[in-house]
Amino acid sequence: MVTKQTYFDKADQIDDILRMIAFYRRQNFNRGDRLFAEWIQKFANAIEEIVSESDFFNRFGTIVDQESILVTLQGIMDAQSQKDYVLLADLLELQMLPFLFALQDAIRQQTDTPITRDLWDANLAYAKEQLPALAKVMEEKSKDSFIFQIEDTSQGTVTLKASSENTTFYLHSNYAPHEEAITLIDQYYQEELTQYVVYGFGLGYHVVELAKRCEGMAEIYVFESNAAVLREAFHITGIKWLNENHVHLFYDPKLEEMSRYMEQFPDGIILHYPSIRLIRNEAIREKMMNLFIQDSSIRNQLPDMNRNFRINTKICTHYVDELEEHWKGKNIFIVAAGPSLDQNIELLRNLPPDSLIVAVGTAYRKLMHERHIKPDYVVFLDCAMRMIAQVRGLHEAGIPFLVVSSSSRSVTMSCNGEKYLICQKDYPKAEEYARQHAYKLYETGGSVSTVAFDVALRLGAKRIICLGLDLAYSQNKMHAAATAKVEIDDTKGLIETEDLNGGKVYTVQPFIMYKEWFEERIRNMKNVNQESEQHTELINATQGGVRIQGMEHCTLERAIERIREAEE
Repeated sequence: MVTKQTYFDKADQIDDILRMIAFYRRQNFNRGDRLFAEWIQKFANAIEEIVSESDFFNRFGTIVDQESILVTLQGIMDAQSQKDYVLLADLLELQMLPFLFALQDAIRQQTDTPITRDLWDANLAYAKEQLPALAKVMEEKSKDSFIFQIEDTSQGTVTLKASSENTTFYLHSNYAPHEEAITLIDQYYQEELTQYVVYGFGLGYHVVELAKRCEGMAEIYVFESNAAVLREAFHITGIKWLNENHVHLFYDPKLEEMSRYMEQFPDGIILHYPSIRLIRNEAIREKMMNLFIQDSSIRNQLPDMNRNFRINTKICTHYVDELEEHWKGKNIFIVAAGPSLDQNIELLRNLPPDSLIVAVGTAYRKLMHERHIKPDYVVFLDCAMRMIAQVRGLHEAGIPFLVVSSSSRSVTMSCNGEKYLICQKDYPKAEEYARQHAYKLYETGGSVSTVAFDVALRLGAKRIICLGLDLAYSQNKMHAAATAKVEIDDTKGLIETEDLNGGKVYTVQPFIMYKEWFEERIRNMKNVNQESEQHTELINATQGGVRIQGMEHCTLERAIERIREAEE
């Protein structure tokens, strides 16, 4: 007789197969074979039940055919015995998985759904004994702005859907949550780590996968700010197993406890994106989203960053610290590529004495090709090879480049002129290189403009004057003309905020993150060791975009006039 347990057993077998495929394709054949031995025994024992219930499974079409099952199984066993792991992974994925998914679908069509194990009573009893603070939260009733719904998946496990007045989204895959968890943890698992800090529990699939991967060799601290999600998880996921496998689960509505753990264990942070979307407090949610954007950007670009670092540390014959005597006490005009740059760029032709033009890479070609204005320095941050477009046709210009250590090697390898390396904070290779050579470390802030700003501050600029620093889509444009893609197609998904003049302007989360970085960096100026930073005058001469607190806002024309008056 087909029962709920039949369904659960097939879900577990699918989970085993997904893990086997992952092991074999990583060439971790030992772990794959160990799991294969366990799975083949389970499946062999289940064949008799499957065949005996063929009428049930074949009600809406032929799924179970004894001869076909045996042929598939024999092919899989032959591939494993011959150690043809490439073929074995393919057979598991292309033949066995579709068969098991079809069985699950047949059960769902003839059974009330969703089909779930309800572990609430067992979990709550265990929590009361071992995790009393968590048990207390689970027993409390609280309202949530989201409505949560458990739904079946093709695999036979369940997912969780969150719905509010404005949006609906899933916390786990609708198809195969375990496969999704394997893929996610592949990106974060590091064998040498002994502590992980995870935000977002959901139904726990990724946490379970991490615990299995660590095999008891790491402590896993998991934080969840949404009590309603934890209550849903208490029905689905075994809390005792997690606790016995070094998983420490915390309800942390303000994420204060998590912040302390993140400071203590910064290398093992895992952020579950759907869970971030559920954070009630808008300020906390934005901070977490910014962390996710930064982490995701670095993680996705890390291979390119490492390759660039190896080349740049060889090609750059100078370090940016050497420029302190040339920058100290000067007026540093930082030229970004925001849409408003078109309105005041011509004023750069007639600057006061002791002024330097420092352009971001995106604005370099506009200055040189379109306006024939020669900057004194150009700063580069982006690690992508496509950055070669920013210097195309300017290879012989001889402009000194300030090169963040992981920025695109396509730029440093193709141009003449002096190249000054910048080692950035929060990139381990750069931090170690700077330590070995007794160099200063610089903050990137995620943007080439923020890099230029931090360098100018640390090198003792008398004034920093920014233009083109819109950090918004002023006049419905992304960038100044002739710098990158200009017009925005529509405003869907954009964030409306206040502009310099009290009106409205559209922006995006990364721009907001850069704005907040500027404001935080300015607030911290008085706390740094360098006295010169404390007296640097900050002027935002951008004619559009968002207001940056801590900078004086005025036109570039007026800023230049004031500098001349002060120098007379």
